[in-house]
Amino acid sequence: MSVRMRASRGEKHLSGEETLVPRRDARRTVRTLLSRPVENGTESDKIVLTRERIDGKSVREVAALPVRSLEFGEVGPAREEMRSLLILSGVSPEAAAKGLRHIGRRPIAGAAILDAVTGDRLDPKPSKGVRVTRVGWAPRARAAQVRALAKSGVRHHRAIEALALASKISRSGAVAEVCRSDDPAYLAGYAASKKIGYVRLTPVKEGGDARGGRAVFVKRREARAVISFLVERPVVVDRPGSVGA
Repeated sequence: MSVRMRASRGEKHLSGEETLVPRRDARRTVRTLLSRPVENGTESDKIVLTRERIDGKSVREVAALPVRSLEFGEVGPAREEMRSLLILSGVSPEAAAKGLRHIGRRPIAGAAILDAVTGDRLDPKPSKGVRVTRVGWAPRARAAQVRALAKSGVRHHRAIEALALASKISRSGAVAEVCRSDDPAYLAGYAASKKIGYVRLTPVKEGGDARGGRAVFVKRREARAVISFLVERPVVVDRPGSVGA
């Protein structure tokens, strides 16, 4: 089953989360996702929950990206390292700068799809972005990954969900991805690609800042195929990624 939650106030997107789970776990997952807006302190007036049955034959199984964590004394150096990691992954300096500006704006429901060379928006509805859906963990892989992250000091539930999303995005044909949370109390962000793995950086914003977002960089000619994969292809992360310093 695919279970998705989106919380909003008026027309403003506040938070969202998505996972793939066995049918027997769907009810428990619904309760967990419904509690997220309250836990995050978001004052939503509308929560939309979607349950969708997935054909098991269409599911692609992937390994989680390897994980590294970098900590900085202040925001500026962390953001500069984010930029360097994107460039190392194959994103142009101009496009990297545009992606970092995007994730520092008011959050939208989905990811911005950017040309990896020019930084131009390629998603069909820029006001909404592209929702990366139909992705989740195999239970044993999730448990193993949670333990490995905890040993390295990473215990927030957002990290495990973000790693699943990044692992799917990296298999879509995308060049790279950059993300920071719109949770005012969660100051970490990450850059990810097949080349660099999943690199978690903190702090990438100041406490109390509710701006955030996700930018996915693609080759222009492959944008349509990447978007189709992100939205439609079910992906289960069935092997944990290594966790380094």
